[in-house]
Amino acid sequence: MCGIGGIININNSKIDPEIANNIKTSLEHRGPDNSSIKHISETVSLVHTRLAIIDIDDRSNQPFHSDDNRYWIVFNGEIYNYKEIREELENKGYSFHTSGDTEVLLKGFICYKEKILDKLRGQFAFAIYDSIEKTTFLARDRIGIKPLYFSKYKEWIVFGSEMKTIESSKLIPFIPDTESYMTYMRHLCIPGSSTGNKNISKVRPGEYVTFSKSGEIKTYKYWDPFSFEIDYEMSESDASDELERLLIESVEYRKVSDVEVGLFLSGGLDSSLIGKLMKAGSQSKLKGFNIDYEEHFDGYKGEVSEAEYASSNIDIELIKEKIAYRDFKTLLNNYSNYQDDLNGDEVGIPLYFLGKSARSKGITVVQVGEGADELFYGYEHWLRYLKLNRFIKPIMKNNSRVSGFSNHRLNLLSNIIFNRTSFPGGALGFNLSEINRLVDGGISENPSSLHYVAEPSNCLYIPLSFDCNFQKRFYFDFIIFNRFCN
Repeated sequence: MCGIGGIININNSKIDPEIANNIKTSLEHRGPDNSSIKHISETVSLVHTRLAIIDIDDRSNQPFHSDDNRYWIVFNGEIYNYKEIREELENKGYSFHTSGDTEVLLKGFICYKEKILDKLRGQFAFAIYDSIEKTTFLARDRIGIKPLYFSKYKEWIVFGSEMKTIESSKLIPFIPDTESYMTYMRHLCIPGSSTGNKNISKVRPGEYVTFSKSGEIKTYKYWDPFSFEIDYEMSESDASDELERLLIESVEYRKVSDVEVGLFLSGGLDSSLIGKLMKAGSQSKLKGFNIDYEEHFDGYKGEVSEAEYASSNIDIELIKEKIAYRDFKTLLNNYSNYQDDLNGDEVGIPLYFLGKSARSKGITVVQVGEGADELFYGYEHWLRYLKLNRFIKPIMKNNSRVSGFSNHRLNLLSNIIFNRTSFPGGALGFNLSEINRLVDGGISENPSSLHYVAEPSNCLYIPLSFDCNFQKRFYFDFIIFNRFCN
């Protein structure tokens, strides 16, 4: 990963260089290979810290500018199909000075403006500043793999890869967003563009944000997973063949790198399949990483034996490490700082140690199986929920009052019966009754942010046309909880 940041003053006030340096310092853990500040003018500064993956030469360091110095970019991520886009641009007369994806992305934007987003395959968060129009363009990848936050406060526009980046500027005061904190208590994340700081927003997955010279903000959605037509005539055999083709293509794209690529291998179906596809046709040794706990506990027996079985069958060099309780405790002391915003997903704990293990072996790029359960309906909670709904139906059209039950199972049953929010998934913290007691003054009768996972008729984010159960389940898991809450 890389780190990006920027400061813009819309009233032509001079930026204190120390502020830009604070932003750079806050991002240096994200980019160990290079860190730079570019003061484009007295009122605009861009910051970048680099983890070199493609074209690791210094010529691809950022902030990166166009040939005429009009456009400047800071970019975190990787564009997998940059070679195809480069060829397309070369056919249009563009020339290149590097062999990396940053220059392709910048010149693609110069050529196509926001339409370049429709061509990109990759994971990214980037900002482009136009020094003539004095406009700023922020964009985030389709499903929000790379984070991007921003704030418009008085005469300042500040953006960055982390909330800490913006807060380190000391230009944006912290004001807690009470509704966001309640939503976090309910769902262990915050939907939409909100964060725990009322003065900071996040660019949502599949969207881009523009800032005019005067600081006017506009948000646009460029991608939606349900904008595609479904081919109901496709046979099961053809669908299977197409799925195989897409999986192979997807893994091959993610092997595009000028540094060695590893694998986080749990031994489950998703990471094992990715490992097999990564090894197909390759003679080089693939390093896989697995983390286990020294002390096992009820409900967790570890996954080492599965990872060993998969690695031996796929011919992967498996690197195993164990987490001691003291390591776990030390991480928890800093976990909220690492998580940055309000996000209660504990998967960050093993991922932290996996990343540390990979880094110790010189691996800075890995493939993972994240998102497979959302794409292929792997979560058991939906099966339980559907079974429950066969026998229990709402007896009222709509009742948004807070349930009086504190027990989670009774709370779920009550919500189904009275047609209230009945999200059954794993991302569930306190129920509404508990939150009502914890929050000073209680919660309102119809707190929209707490009911956003209700049935489509009550929901802020579920389209009313969603009549198909599998679409609802996908939307809940993949779009709302896995991505919009990042």
